[in-house]
Amino acid sequence: MSYVPLRFRPSVVVAFILLFLGQAKGAEPSPEVVLTLPEAIELALRRSFALREAQLAREDAGEQFRTAFSGILPQLRGRMSYTRTIEAADPFAGSSAGSSFANLGAVPWLQYNEEARIDDNPNTVPLTFSDFLAQQAAAQDAASVGDRSNPFLVENGFAFGLSVSQVVYDGSVINAIKAAKANEVVNEQALDTERLAVIQEVSIAFYNALLQKQRELVLQQSVNRARRNLEDARARTEEGDLPELQRLTAEVELANRKTDALRAQAEMRNMYDRLRELIALPPNQKLSVGGKLSFSPYTLPKDSEAVSQALGQRPDLARAHTLVKVGQFATSGAVSRLLPTLRLEANLSANGQIPDNRSVIVSAATEDEPFRFEQNELGVFDDTFWYPVFNVGLRLDWTLFDGFANVSRIRRERIATRRAQVTVDRTELRVRVDVERSLRTLRITQEQVETQQSVRSLAQRNYEQTQHELQAGAATQFDLRQASQQLDESRLNYLQAIHDYEVAWVEYQVAMGQEPAY
Repeated sequence: MSYVPLRFRPSVVVAFILLFLGQAKGAEPSPEVVLTLPEAIELALRRSFALREAQLAREDAGEQFRTAFSGILPQLRGRMSYTRTIEAADPFAGSSAGSSFANLGAVPWLQYNEEARIDDNPNTVPLTFSDFLAQQAAAQDAASVGDRSNPFLVENGFAFGLSVSQVVYDGSVINAIKAAKANEVVNEQALDTERLAVIQEVSIAFYNALLQKQRELVLQQSVNRARRNLEDARARTEEGDLPELQRLTAEVELANRKTDALRAQAEMRNMYDRLRELIALPPNQKLSVGGKLSFSPYTLPKDSEAVSQALGQRPDLARAHTLVKVGQFATSGAVSRLLPTLRLEANLSANGQIPDNRSVIVSAATEDEPFRFEQNELGVFDDTFWYPVFNVGLRLDWTLFDGFANVSRIRRERIATRRAQVTVDRTELRVRVDVERSLRTLRITQEQVETQQSVRSLAQRNYEQTQHELQAGAATQFDLRQASQQLDESRLNYLQAIHDYEVAWVEYQVAMGQEPAY
């Protein structure tokens, strides 16, 4: 729906400044702020607690959509692990398999004897196998190789990995995105609905406060007339023209009018409290409403045209329709769970097996020293200890049977969708009823205003005529008091009729799904 643009008004700026000063610690009560209806609505739209909650709900729905959308984006994960091996089993312990590997030592023995026979060095002669092994072991011991009791023990294990996965097809993710997007629209429409509700509440509270303010003025005028009548009655009683009873009656009348005026003042303060609450102003902020109740008839469409227009504009009805779409997407998502999901995956990892003792024996044989060895220290990141792994592939997941859980889920989503459709039907009926009732109320209150307008004029002329007749001696003080009461009653009824008409107009525009323009 389209919003009525907020306009920065000087009084609204002043209200914000006074509000800030009033909320400061130890601040004195702020000066009185006089608000018109557009300014009160603007303040409420900026400060309403209910509207701020609806705005936060809309923002949360936006984050839910982004969360659902992330399901179709590539997923990148990293991992790292470290394992410390205290003791490892020798896979050849207790078996004769180790002797088979030991016989592999004959290969260098044969190579040594062959080189000893063909070289020209008299110091190298062929050796028996046992002598070769003995000299080799002695040379290795001299090179300080260290403990080699279990060559299969590698104390430190490192693993670093990076994996990437991309959804190729997952129906539940696609429908979750659609449902989240529709839910974002639902919260936007809920914000529109709450916005209209805030405008309606503030407008009615403003008109209530304005009514009580003008009622208090009318009753104060009544008090002034009663006071003048009492003064006149006292003067005429002293002159002997009126009995004492007339003076006492005038005093009682004045006391009653003061009571009515005080009651109206108390009610006016209550209305200001309600308006202050809706605008979220602090309790110590003095507040008053500007303007006055005046009648200006509005142009109304035909009932059928108004209903048709309201069905296309009401945000609560649009929200109900969108909730049906959310239910349909949820149902489709439950159905898609019956289908397989396909993902593309790639993994890259580096694994390291690093012993505490990284010393290695390197042959440093010469012609004079054929059994000479050297010990070298390898670094942690030597290629000897590390090996990379890289693989890519497709993963197909398909739940073939889950105990009919998904079938039940599909049925529940379909039930929820039908319930949402029931809400649509009920909301459509409420829209029709709201529009027809508001139009009927508008027409009735307009007739009341027109009637009370003529009655007020008659009451004014009646009071003035009674005053002239009283001065001429053709009327009594009782007649004047009665004419004064009729004048007050007609004025109050006229104000009440205008108030009811303006409230009915606000309710009509809200029923139409429109923001009242002022």
